[in-house]
Amino acid sequence: MSVRANLPWIRNFTEDAGKKTNFSTFNPSIIRTRYHNKLSGFKKDLDAYQGHLMFSRTEKIKGVKRTFLSYVRKNTTLIDLEIDLNYSFAVETFWLCNKGATSGLLLVNLALTRCDELHLFGFWPFDTDEEGNDIPFYYTEDIKFKKSVARAHYMPYEFRILKELHIKGVIELHIGKCE
Repeated sequence: MSVRANLPWIRNFTEDAGKKTNFSTFNPSIIRTRYHNKLSGFKKDLDAYQGHLMFSRTEKIKGVKRTFLSYVRKNTTLIDLEIDLNYSFAVETFWLCNKGATSGLLLVNLALTRCDELHLFGFWPFDTDEEGNDIPFYYTEDIKFKKSVARAHYMPYEFRILKELHIKGVIELHIGKCE
């Protein structure tokens, strides 16, 4: 099973990230940042996806964002899901998060209940790599690390959780460039 967060682009990244897409999340914030509220690019990107697409923060979806969700439901073979707020709260409580859990942590938590083996790629909560070089917010985009995300999530804390799970052998956390 391949689980992907925030609907990453598949085309042009298959050599590094593969092309399997069983389960992906979609954070409505990328409607504005990546798609500039236009459905055309979104439609093209969805062609690369199969399986399930889980929307986060659906209680906040209104207007143009609702159009994107409706498009998935009416025009694709994707099975759309919505993250339950009670599940989000339970994950945040279990991991003692003092801010909202990222979709990445929600996915890890879900995968821990479904998968025998878990390899994580792309979980790096800092704006520079280990050598101090600037890195994009998402590996597929040239978007600077956002301070607004730091206000909503406590990503360094989540990263410590993932490192501890890695040290205990529960997950395999891959850091650095793909080889």
